[in-house]
Formats: sequence, structure tokens, C-alpha cells
Amino acid sequence: TNQCSYCNIKRCKGEIRSEPDGTILPQIKRGLSSGVQEFALLADDCASYGHDLGTDLVQLIEQLFAAGPDFGLKLGYVYPQFILRHFSGLKSIFGTGRIRYVNIPVQSGSQRILELMNRRYPIDGVMEAVRELHDVAPRTTFCTHIMINFPTESHDDFLDSLAVADGFDEVLFLHYSDNQDTAASRLL
Repeated sequence: TNQCSYCNIKRCKGEIRSEPDGTILPQIKRGLSSGVQEFALLADDCASYGHDLGTDLVQLIEQLFAAGPDFGLKLGYVYPQFILRHFSGLKSIFGTGRIRYVNIPVQSGSQRILELMNRRYPIDGVMEAVRELHDVAPRTTFCTHIMINFPTESHDDFLDSLAVADGFDEVLFLHYSDNQDTAASRLL
């Protein structure tokens, strides 16, 4: 549901299409009956889950956790603004210790670069939320993506990103590559 200035995913894939919980829950139950102990929710942005269905990721996870007490989840790509918007629900979920891994792709530690990326969240607020989630879920692996060499990125912007990287257990640094016809491509 986001409009990052460097991305063509939405143009290629179209609008969000969430799997209904009635499709996901039976898959979890089948896995549990087969002895599976860990599941992954994967999407270009799990945080967009349910926008087309009138629900959200927090509600989905609560339903999944109600299916059984003995499994964990990995969350692949949770847009940082979602963390801020749904913090209290997420803090409760993370406090269960059942979220084993989460990737929160902040993309930059520089507020100026985030604005150019059209990623509208306060990086300091996101990092405070990540710290609090890590405090309630110390065994969860927190991962992020950081894009380097974004158009107009300065040395100070890069240092801001390095500082943010210290707040995560795992960091994947990605080199900016130009995607044709994006707003970011016009910054070059």
C-alpha cells in the first residue's frame, strides 16, 4: 500500500491482494498437526495485510496464535510506519515470545533521505519502538534493510544509517539501483 519513490513493485504486481484468514488458518492447523513448530508470513509488505479485507496484520496474528500455543512466527517485511500505528498490539504479540524473526526494512537512518524515498515515518520514533519491542522479546531476531548510495545521499546521511543499523541484530545493506520511471530515478 506504500509508494516508495524507488520501487516498481506496485506497478508490476498491482494493488494488494491479501489471502483471507480462512485460507491461512487451515494451512497453519495442517502444519501443526504435522508437527511444524514455526511458520513464516511473507509478503513484499506484511504490514499491508488486510487493507483490502478490512482487517490487519495484528488481528491475523492474534487469530493464528489462537490456533495453538506451541508454534512461532517469522515476519518477512513489516513496513516501519505500521510498527508505530499498531505499536500496542504489536508489543503484546511480541511479548508472547512467539515472534521468532521480523524484518523491518527502515531503508535509511537519515530523515532527509527517507523523505526523498517517500517513506513517511520518523526514524527516531521507529527506532524507539524497535528498542521497546526488543526489550519485551529479547529472543526475537530483528532484521532490517538499509539502502546505500541513494541519490543525493551524503556522508552524514550514510553515518545516520550506520547508527540505525546498530539497533538491529541483522542488517542487509543494499546498493541503490535505478528503477526506470520512478521518482527516485529523476533525482540523479
